[in-house]
Amino acid sequence: MHLKQTPATFSKTLLHSGDLLEITLELDRILPGKAFVRTNLGNNAVRLREIIEQVDLGRPPAGRDWRDIEMRQVTAQRYSLLLPMNEVGVFEFKAFFREESSQQTHWPRGENALVKIEAAVTFADNSIYNAFVRQFGANKFAEELSAEQQKAESLLNSQLFTVIPPSGKFQDLAAELDFIMGELGFRIIQLLPIHPVPGNYARMGRYGSPFAALDLYSVEPALAEFDRKSTPMEQFIQLVDEIHAREGMILLDIPAGHTGWGSVFQVHHPQWFKRREDGSFVNPGAWGVIWEDLCKLDYDKQELWQEMAQVFLHWCALGVDGFRCDAGYMIPAPVWTYIIAKVREQYPDCIFFLEGLGGSLESTERLLSVSNMNWAYSEMFQQYSIREIKDYLDFACRFSKQNGPLVNFAETHDNDRLAKRSKTWARLRCNMNALLAPAGAFAIANGVEWLCTAKIDVHEARTLNWGAKDNLVREIQQLNHILKTQPAFQADAELRRPLSAEGEAIALLRIPKDIEQSLLVVVNPDEKRSCSLEWNCVEFRLQRNRAWDLLAERWIELSRSGAKYSFELPPATTYCLAKDKPAKNLPSGPSANQWQIMRDIVLDTFTFLHGCSDCCDLDMPAMLRKLYHNPVEFLRAMRGPKVYLPVIFWQAHRDENRILPLPPDHHLLVSNETPFVVKISLHGNCLQKQRAIPLADGSYCALMQPMPVKSQTQLVDLEINLFNKGQACRRYGTLAMLAKKPLQISLSLPTDQLEPVHCGLASNDLGGYAMPRAAWGQLHSKYDALLAANLDPRVPVSPRIMLTRCRAWLVHRDYSRELNPSCQDDFSVLDAQSMQWSFTVPSGMGENIGLKVCLQMSRHDNALRLSFTRNQNTAENQGQELDDEEPVTLILRPDIDDRSAHSVTTAFRGAETRFPLAVRNFPQAFEFAPEKTHLLRMSCSAGSYSSSPEWAYQIAHQIEAQRGLEPTADLFSPGYFRVELKGGESVQFNVVAELTGTKAKTIQWPEPPARAEKRELLHILRDSLQSYVVRRNEHHSIIAGYPWFLDWGRDSLIAMRGLIAAGLLEESAGCIRQYASLEKDGTLPNTLAGHEVANRDTSDAPLWLFVAVSDYLKTGTQKDFLQMQCQNRTLLEVLISIAENYLAGSANGIKACPESALVFSPAHYTWMDTNYPAATPRQGYPIEIQALWIHALQFLAKHDGQKKWSELASKARQSLYQYYPGARHVGFSDCLHAEPGQPASKAKPDDHCRPNQLLAVTLGVLDNHKLERQILRATQALLMPGGIRSLADQPVQHLLPVQWQGRLVNDPSRPYWGQYLGDEDSRRKPAYHNGTAWGWMLPSYCEALYISFGKSAMLAVKALHNLSADTLLKGCLGHLPEILDGDSPHQIRGCPAQAWSVTELYRVLKLLEKHKN
Repeated sequence: MHLKQTPATFSKTLLHSGDLLEITLELDRILPGKAFVRTNLGNNAVRLREIIEQVDLGRPPAGRDWRDIEMRQVTAQRYSLLLPMNEVGVFEFKAFFREESSQQTHWPRGENALVKIEAAVTFADNSIYNAFVRQFGANKFAEELSAEQQKAESLLNSQLFTVIPPSGKFQDLAAELDFIMGELGFRIIQLLPIHPVPGNYARMGRYGSPFAALDLYSVEPALAEFDRKSTPMEQFIQLVDEIHAREGMILLDIPAGHTGWGSVFQVHHPQWFKRREDGSFVNPGAWGVIWEDLCKLDYDKQELWQEMAQVFLHWCALGVDGFRCDAGYMIPAPVWTYIIAKVREQYPDCIFFLEGLGGSLESTERLLSVSNMNWAYSEMFQQYSIREIKDYLDFACRFSKQNGPLVNFAETHDNDRLAKRSKTWARLRCNMNALLAPAGAFAIANGVEWLCTAKIDVHEARTLNWGAKDNLVREIQQLNHILKTQPAFQADAELRRPLSAEGEAIALLRIPKDIEQSLLVVVNPDEKRSCSLEWNCVEFRLQRNRAWDLLAERWIELSRSGAKYSFELPPATTYCLAKDKPAKNLPSGPSANQWQIMRDIVLDTFTFLHGCSDCCDLDMPAMLRKLYHNPVEFLRAMRGPKVYLPVIFWQAHRDENRILPLPPDHHLLVSNETPFVVKISLHGNCLQKQRAIPLADGSYCALMQPMPVKSQTQLVDLEINLFNKGQACRRYGTLAMLAKKPLQISLSLPTDQLEPVHCGLASNDLGGYAMPRAAWGQLHSKYDALLAANLDPRVPVSPRIMLTRCRAWLVHRDYSRELNPSCQDDFSVLDAQSMQWSFTVPSGMGENIGLKVCLQMSRHDNALRLSFTRNQNTAENQGQELDDEEPVTLILRPDIDDRSAHSVTTAFRGAETRFPLAVRNFPQAFEFAPEKTHLLRMSCSAGSYSSSPEWAYQIAHQIEAQRGLEPTADLFSPGYFRVELKGGESVQFNVVAELTGTKAKTIQWPEPPARAEKRELLHILRDSLQSYVVRRNEHHSIIAGYPWFLDWGRDSLIAMRGLIAAGLLEESAGCIRQYASLEKDGTLPNTLAGHEVANRDTSDAPLWLFVAVSDYLKTGTQKDFLQMQCQNRTLLEVLISIAENYLAGSANGIKACPESALVFSPAHYTWMDTNYPAATPRQGYPIEIQALWIHALQFLAKHDGQKKWSELASKARQSLYQYYPGARHVGFSDCLHAEPGQPASKAKPDDHCRPNQLLAVTLGVLDNHKLERQILRATQALLMPGGIRSLADQPVQHLLPVQWQGRLVNDPSRPYWGQYLGDEDSRRKPAYHNGTAWGWMLPSYCEALYISFGKSAMLAVKALHNLSADTLLKGCLGHLPEILDGDSPHQIRGCPAQAWSVTELYRVLKLLEKHKN
């Protein structure tokens, strides 16, 4: 069977990322079967990794990048496959046919076809300005040294002085960028080497050669201005940024084949250099010249390959876009293959520009086609005669289309100046090289534009003749304009000499996809003789026998004879002929390169979704239009009819100060009003880097494709370089790449990961607690305690700290070692009632003592047990641990106290006298009774107790110091316990705090878990939430948070939802009964302080009771639950009373607006109730109050039966739709601000984006999916690890001033406040609800996401929950905090263990678990 493949076998094709490649296979007969393409296209990551591992690991390539892709049958004998070209590199492919019956495979004859894919950003406009920074000093205008200076220089030279005149600087070159890039129009700046060079030794010439680099990682300090605020490298980076700010690129010359004498490599790796038999260094050379100041590197050493790859990566990380590879042919091709693979793995668009002028054509072809270099120097600048130019042009057009562009330099730094011959010659050679260049790949050396005649000498700093009146500025400007704007100079244009051409003139047809925009370039390279050109009109047809010369911008009249055109060319002339005069005003919009980048984005998105597969159904023009006009709609179109669109948004200025959660398989859409470049890196390795594309609305965006994720959340760095009017500004952010699967967590941390914020919590059902620091014996807050007892047996009251900490020592043969973080191994929370510290303590004998300390707290008493267990030796640690029979002495010294948890003890205020007198000592115990009402007893199961009173003064409280509170306290210790322990032995210390006269009882201590096992998030939360359930009289209540909150009305009712989800129905019913019994005239108390009921000024707590009751009813446990007696009323009557009072108006000012049915809330009545100063008054119609109110009305409509409830619910919902939807970045207004009595229609909606609007979704009061998604889009900007910001970091029009003591303490137009630090009134309160992140509302976002999008959003929802899972290990292990800083790194603040943070996460997880099937 004969098979014909197109592109043909053996062929080479050059394309750009963003192109499509059609492969066809034709059979010579009809035969049942299937056709495939075998290729490594689409698997570039695998291919690069195999190349890299071959060197790094010595692992031979396995060819894992190859696979078969099925072709589409077009006719009975023809098959086709349209493949996306979206990975830079050289790839192979070959089609084949497999018979259906015999499974026999048929291949077309010949070797694999090759396709080389270049970066989209090099599709067009590849004009290069080669700059020698040294020449941009004062002598760029004229030779700097006067005759007198030259005489002095000669004298100093003769005396062996080192004389180095001032050099041009990076800043000098930057100052000329507007001219070079703006006026001349060059897009690419190529720098000669900028590395440090020999100064006073081994130097050639006045300055030394830039190619004699001493340190390839650094820059020459002489190229920088001395500045105490910036380093030389920072000044180089500033130059890079300014080039990018002008939408340009920078190429750096890296002389990788050698270094200068005395280089860093010679100091640290002398074995990397080639030496002769006599030990002298080998000097490289070319064209018969030996460069004696250079020492050749020896690439037989593979460790040198690896180091050199790091050199290139180093400069890429600094923003360099590509490299001139000086004498690249002198370095073995496999070295380049490895280096380029290493770089392309992180920077796929990086350009490798081969300077191979001294090498063979075969080496150039191999380096471009196999090693994967991009471009190479053309030798057109060395062709002079008509015959030479024609022959080379034929070669260059063919070669460039297969291997990569050959860049036409009009003049290089190695050649004599063109202007030295004449201006005419310089103009001619510039015109010719530019207009004959493939893909507009044209270059000049600095000074050509000024007709400089002084040859560039790399050892000197010759003049550039800068600013000369006689110049080529306009001519070069026009050339670059043509290269930039004409499609005929884009990479996809066909280049060929006209087949019908006659005459001596050199002619080149440049044929783009739109044939009508074809150009005919005609050159007479002879300076003395005229010549002619004649061609058939079929090849380049004109109207009215004339063509428009783009160079001279005039019509050229041609002669026509039959079907042929002809015209005469004067000497040294060049024409660029167009069929018509171009429009004066070019259409605005994306450039050719930007459109190509957009095509690449379309294909990147396609391959992410479908892999490298047939693109026949991809409507590229339609997708480009969508991408240009609305990237979100583009993604929606690409991903198909799925409901949820996995895209996360990042904006400069708004998101720099937060860690942005990025769920797996999610796109990241970065946007800004001006151009930018964005890079995402992990541990310094670039994961993605993109140039922003312009959008139809004038803004810019970069669409980052989803990145691979690990099993754990990873923090990656985002760097964005913003450009505006030629200026650059680098900004930074952080992304949290979330794991796909729910995390399994062990509540254990090694000591080296412990921070002051880490602690543990065990509590009892009285409201007492133990909250010690994870680092044994450390104190950071006045609330730290081993035992903070609630001494009221009926209700929670402020805990009383009785035992603050215990200090401990192990003593062996008089060698004493204190237990502290220096010998602590880890800290673990074993379950809700127990935690453990592990130690490896030096014994002083070169051996260690293993010790574990376990704390257990009784669930029903103010009692705890500390168990100290000496580890028993095992076979694994024999010889490392002290012999089990060798006893050690444990000394334990308790530090005790008697104070409210909210106060501190200062010895001189009476405690210094009172505390020692309150101690009674026993052989194995002591009692401490500072007051007649209560006492503390501590005893040991073995050993003895000794009285030895002592005080520790000025114990620092770091957390209180940060909060502007009393920063120190004093501690009292009555004595110490002493006990001997052998291997495997334990001792227990029992601690009880009780009311005086209480009858002693036996406490049962269950065996705690041996270690902290890995558990599911849901199981940990279920265990932890019980810590907050306490007794209140005959019922239960919920502690809002430890260590300082008691039971609060609003908090308890919200937290109750999690208890109900956990099946704690008896406790929940008791809580509901208790709070419902406290209802009075439509109000509930928000504060329950012991036996006191206070503060009914809350508009949301009564409405949260409806939510709790609704959740309880959904369990179906108690059908008559609404008839439960609450004092003298049923529960339903209580709920109706709340609603009626809201309608009529409560005594404290809450009232439903008759016109809108929305509820007016006085200032500071919501959960955002910060007052004094008034940081979030929210007087008027807050959004969450309306959501709760509508939910309550819907509840009553269902359970009471009165028609008015459903009518009111409908009316309120319509008002919600009418008044609250805001701009896209706001979602719903947070509050309609109004005075008492003012209707909602007259209120002023704010533009504050807050998370409260999520309750409108989660409480089911919206029946409009579009509005739900609007809310989710806006509130996405609030997400961060562990919580959701209380206010978006963005400007507002509705000002929010915060005044304290007559002065303004915030920016009312930018009220976001990201750190919760400092004194309470002027710092912490303004931040509390204006940027500080809250844990309890983060699950509401996940719940809203699921409600709105269903299972299609489940991956995002689960991943976002992993954010909270990580937070379980960042503060109080196993618990979630009240708040976190809104600003990165989002430090835990406020109450370290908050009930509603734990219960809400549990509730939503449980809800999703029910619906996951």
